[in-house]
Amino acid sequence: MERNCHRINQLVTELLQSTRMMDLHPESVFANQLLVKTLEHAQDRLQLNGIKVEKNFMRPDVILQLDVDKMIIAFLNIVINAIEAMKPNEGVLTLTTYIEKDKVCIRIKDNGIGIPEENKARLFEPFFTDKTKGTGLGLTSTQNIILNHKGSIHVESAPGKGTEFVIFLPVQ
Repeated sequence: MERNCHRINQLVTELLQSTRMMDLHPESVFANQLLVKTLEHAQDRLQLNGIKVEKNFMRPDVILQLDVDKMIIAFLNIVINAIEAMKPNEGVLTLTTYIEKDKVCIRIKDNGIGIPEENKARLFEPFFTDKTKGTGLGLTSTQNIILNHKGSIHVESAPGKGTEFVIFLPVQ
């Protein structure tokens, strides 16, 4: 309950700040370590749903300069959506990192139900959701956080084939 109250508070704060540049408190962090921290926050949900996690991390790891707390929120939104899209005890969540030119590429992939083509264009719109209990703010917040870090995000998905979010962030 405490974790969910904290998450709700963060979502409301992000909504209120979504129309302006957010204040970032950058610090150095390894890219792979950031994803491990994100998985730690989602560990109970992963275990409850019997989700297998595969990590294809680059070696050596690289340092990013970013607001760690905000970026964990961004990645956690993607991971939680992935968990909710997968069948319990059949889900596979794959996290991949590598360098492409001067950026780190982070791929978060699930083998869930996928996203219908007509919904992909609206995925990052505020209040757009196809969940009965969703707010439609999670991916909007995620996109805002990544853009404020001079990164980019896009999605690849097809119904029945799963979904993959591809994030690029500048290397320090």
